[in-house]
Amino acid sequence: MRRMRSMRPRTFLVVMTIAAVFAAGAVQAASAEPARVAIVFAAGVDQGSARDIMRRVAANLARGGRTRIIDPAAFAGIAAGIDALPRFADWRAISAQALVIGHLARAPDGRSKVEFRLWDLRAGAQLLGYRYFLGADKLSKLETVISATVGDRLAGRLVHFPR
Repeated sequence: MRRMRSMRPRTFLVVMTIAAVFAAGAVQAASAEPARVAIVFAAGVDQGSARDIMRRVAANLARGGRTRIIDPAAFAGIAAGIDALPRFADWRAISAQALVIGHLARAPDGRSKVEFRLWDLRAGAQLLGYRYFLGADKLSKLETVISATVGDRLAGRLVHFPR
């Protein structure tokens, strides 16, 4: 048997999960209407950075024209966590079609640990899941990676590992 090479410690640890049926993940593919997306980004340590990431991801997705971001006030009472299944009925009640849940924390080695998941609320399936460990100098570019990855997946395009 061949041994798999281990990743170098400085590379991003990327974990990607795609729903079993690709067609189920194309939230917007069947419709010309922009997908209604809710974005929740929580922080274990730095609330300000988490809020900034959420705002920039929302702005990038809205600028692309394929999504309509739901005002956070509309889902203030709905619980969402990175490690829990969303309560799909609650999100559907506010007409959300997709949900982006993110989490920002400090890893034991001092780097930032950023995770996000994209859920198709109609199908009740997770479309994407990524985890990044990165230094503070890379954190500012991450919202572009998240926005592009989410936007592509919502449009029904296959997502490749971002670099």
